[in-house]
Amino acid sequence: MKIGIIGCGVMGEIIAGALVKKSIVEKSQLIISNRDEEKRDRVSHTLGIRTTGNNNEVVDFSDLIIVCIKPQNTPELFKELRAKLNEHQFVISIMAGIRIEALQNELQHKKIIRSMPNLTARIAEGMTVWMASDEIENFQKMIAKMIFQSFGKEIEVFTEDLLNSATAISGTGPAYIYYFAEHLMKAALELGFNNKDVHKLVQQTFKGAMDLWNEGHEEPEALRLKVTSKGGTTEAATKFLNTANVGKLFQDAVKAAYERSKELGK
Repeated sequence: MKIGIIGCGVMGEIIAGALVKKSIVEKSQLIISNRDEEKRDRVSHTLGIRTTGNNNEVVDFSDLIIVCIKPQNTPELFKELRAKLNEHQFVISIMAGIRIEALQNELQHKKIIRSMPNLTARIAEGMTVWMASDEIENFQKMIAKMIFQSFGKEIEVFTEDLLNSATAISGTGPAYIYYFAEHLMKAALELGFNNKDVHKLVQQTFKGAMDLWNEGHEEPEALRLKVTSKGGTTEAATKFLNTANVGKLFQDAVKAAYERSKELGK
């Protein structure tokens, strides 16, 4: 199985690294393309794999093509690759919002898997939600699952709108966590902690909270209530958040990400 990756931005490089580290393919069976020569040189040096500035070279080489470019850059890619794939090849797209039908029409190729990974794939703790077109064969699904599992966990869905939902939940999700961490750190600084200690304080608080949730099988609400004593500090904080309607605002923010995902596919 020869694998080609189009685009060596953040996710393209992460996926290439996972394929090499987990020995999904030999280095000689992997190629990645990017127009930026400096990026190509870095990836070639770091991973020891073949690189190219020509996407057609990736198609000619590969049994599987993984498309890791921004959805805004698809028109040029579609023009370049239209009708270039043969019936034995298949495509995995990680592009937000671009529907399977659109990929099939633009590439003039039926075997498509649409997926949404996230940034935590960098440490093999990613979450990938994916869906296969009807033309994808079972062995191709198994290859896709193996690839996704090389950098985290995966969920296969059978309704494509759930890919837009996944974009808003797990795809964008790490940014929500970092957003809250950012503001918790700012609050800690204002309350007297120094910059060195504030990183340790907030990182371990987040890590410990998530580890406890993962191990205990309890709902987040139940865990939150265990921290909340009547008349205590947690109750004061949550009452303030509820009065400001922060929970509803956050849900609306996720819905805004979902709507943007749908817009990217138009």
